[in-house]
Amino acid sequence: MHRILSRGVGTLAHALCCTLCYTMIALVGAGCEGTPSSEAPDGSATVVTTPDVTVADASTEAAAPFVPAADAAASAADASVSNPVAAPRDAVDANGVRGALVDIPFLADMGDGKQSLMLVDWEIPAGQEIYFCGRITLSEDVYFNEFYPMNPVGTHHTAMTVADRPNAPDGVALCDVSEIGRRSIGGSGVGTLGGRLPDGMAMKAERGNQLILNLHLFNTTDAPLRGRSGSLVSTVAASQVTTLVDGVAAGSTKLKVPPGQSVQTSVCTVQSDYTILRVFPHMHEMGRHMKVVAKRAVGEPVVLRDGPYDFTHQLTYPIDPPLKMAAGDTIEVACTFDNTTGEELHFGESSKDEMCIAALARFPAGGLSTCSF
Repeated sequence: MHRILSRGVGTLAHALCCTLCYTMIALVGAGCEGTPSSEAPDGSATVVTTPDVTVADASTEAAAPFVPAADAAASAADASVSNPVAAPRDAVDANGVRGALVDIPFLADMGDGKQSLMLVDWEIPAGQEIYFCGRITLSEDVYFNEFYPMNPVGTHHTAMTVADRPNAPDGVALCDVSEIGRRSIGGSGVGTLGGRLPDGMAMKAERGNQLILNLHLFNTTDAPLRGRSGSLVSTVAASQVTTLVDGVAAGSTKLKVPPGQSVQTSVCTVQSDYTILRVFPHMHEMGRHMKVVAKRAVGEPVVLRDGPYDFTHQLTYPIDPPLKMAAGDTIEVACTFDNTTGEELHFGESSKDEMCIAALARFPAGGLSTCSF
């Protein structure tokens, strides 16, 4: 199988990039247990329609000719949150791999309280696994309190991160798992839905920061696949924000998953005081169950999550009431696998590799984005 993936990324750097991608998924409670599903009655992906744009699911039918988004006349430097202007649209079109940022103004009203953030129209040949990166530079501070992921068939993850300053031109390009910003603000796994932070809480991106959408696509079919992936959001005014939120990942990159059933357990040490809002379990196709336990110096252990895992329906689970952790406390993550490949599996970004990560939404924001490796 041909795969367009990062080569030569060091194991630790690779691990940090992968886990940062998943910390953001826990941030907004996307797909919280008990949240109404946005699936269509027949189980297919939702088609989100507004008067001006339709966001449709990917199809395994023969792909229609790909039409990249038109170039915008204004540059990202002219973009304004109060008077949004689309960023430049550089399209990818090579060897059957095509992608372009959707030509919708940044933070445009999409109806039902939703705003556009970043969406990529894409097409990939059968059997290929690739990454696209979309970039938009901000002209004003923005406070995000809700994300609505667009993750049709073929989308392994969407990962929205923030770089302190632009690290590449705005637009879309082929990339790898390592091309992310320093802070995470939103994202999705397979089947992740949308959700909102509690009142008064938000994630902040500042004027001059660059938003980076890291989009991992995997076409496991025998025909070309196309779709539209990315995120819609809701924003709030700075005056409505009292607490900033970010994420931290707990787990291990030293996986050796033998054929058959096994349990992989890791323990990490909390590096600073914070309160946990939500937990997002993440494994790949051989993952079957995850148990996450917080062990504090004061009080009994607290089970954050103990339940089955479905790669095609990855949800975030609220912690009610939120749990206070102190530096020196530990988080234990135990992942159960049923490896039917006949080969030993290791940590990796492909759906055919494995992971054992519990991504945690926490406040206050700040500190390391990983608990322990």
